[in-house]
Amino acid sequence: MNTFKFRLQTPYNVASWREKLAKQEVKERQNAYDQEEQTLNDKLTGMKHLIDQERGLQGKNVPVKSMIMLKELQGMSQAEVRLQREVVDQALSRLEESRQELTEVAREKKSMEKLKERRYQTFLNEYRWQEQISLDEVAVTSFWRNQGGPKHKDN
Repeated sequence: MNTFKFRLQTPYNVASWREKLAKQEVKERQNAYDQEEQTLNDKLTGMKHLIDQERGLQGKNVPVKSMIMLKELQGMSQAEVRLQREVVDQALSRLEESRQELTEVAREKKSMEKLKERRYQTFLNEYRWQEQISLDEVAVTSFWRNQGGPKHKDN
């Protein structure tokens, strides 16, 4: 009997390849998201540092120009944080899209794997059935040989 051949092997290979690419894309987008989130955290830390600086200067005799510059820096810092939050949200959106695509591709591959396994089990069952038929034929032939062949009545 022939060896097992899955006639949908090429689509299965394509699904496996697509899953591998989708995993890679998720990993890359996860890294990009993590990097953007770290940048946001750094900017938040900078903004908090400016606020702490302002609190430290309250009640002290500080030139007005210095306070104005500090307030402007705080405003710029807040604008940077808002923009970075948008970047983080976009990166998260792209990451979620990639995860969704990975889920769909993995589901497709899983269904192909199940189909392949069912076809392989069918192949094995047929192989065993053919083997059993061959063994039965050998047993019957051997039995008749040992018995001297079938006896015929010559009347």
